[in-house]
Amino acid sequence: MSWTTAISSDQLQLSELYKFTYTDGSIEYFTTFESNITWGSNVYLAVPFTRTTGRKESDLSVGYITINIPRTDDYTQTAKLLNRYLDNTEVLITWIDRKDHANYRVAFLGKVGEVAYNLTSVTMNVKNDLNLFNKEIPRRMYCEGCNLEMYGKYCKLVKASHEETGTAEAGSTTTIINDSSRAEADEYFDLGYIEMTSGVNNGEQRSVFSYEVGIIEVDEPFSNTVGIGDTYKMYPHCKKTYEKCRDDYSNQLNYGGFEDIPDAVEALI
Repeated sequence: MSWTTAISSDQLQLSELYKFTYTDGSIEYFTTFESNITWGSNVYLAVPFTRTTGRKESDLSVGYITINIPRTDDYTQTAKLLNRYLDNTEVLITWIDRKDHANYRVAFLGKVGEVAYNLTSVTMNVKNDLNLFNKEIPRRMYCEGCNLEMYGKYCKLVKASHEETGTAEAGSTTTIINDSSRAEADEYFDLGYIEMTSGVNNGEQRSVFSYEVGIIEVDEPFSNTVGIGDTYKMYPHCKKTYEKCRDDYSNQLNYGGFEDIPDAVEALI
């Protein structure tokens, strides 16, 4: 695009052009000028749009504008707008010099958010695409420990693959489940959770407070004493360290932390 800054205001004959790109991929062209304008290979239909000058953000950038389109039988193109789903429609506003079509400037680019209709008009708020940059970077906290959700999208561990089942034995209580058949190392199920699958506590879930080989302790008591022969399923949790991710789950390629961050002493050397 170009804009000849040397041209004085009395030499410019500016018109405002609107390009609507709908979510289905179709495109329509409009102008606020009193008659249609052909620019390139596209005809911009004359519609008396009105719009705000732009709502300013705290950094003085244009956050959004409001466009108002009349609903009258004189503007059939407006009916086309009404028959489409306007949310997320891309709106490109261009200023063009009618005397020299090579002299133009993109004035605004955004997507339609809120849309309101009444008997006389359609009003839409169009958010500036620059708002997409108002996101915290980096998206993940820069720390040694992993901050991904275990079994989540980015962790990629499959929950069903880590399900373990067992049967309660004598000596179990409302907070302790004894199962001498367990062979996992101490602390393997710490911070994980257990769900009873039979007995008087069937369906109840509890977080695992601590685990030692053959002994499972939950953080909150079950409603009733766990009986001999009651079955359960249990899932481990990750301690969010690189070693745990690597040694227990062989999932180090998806580790969400930054294990090579130097400690405070090394950073000062």
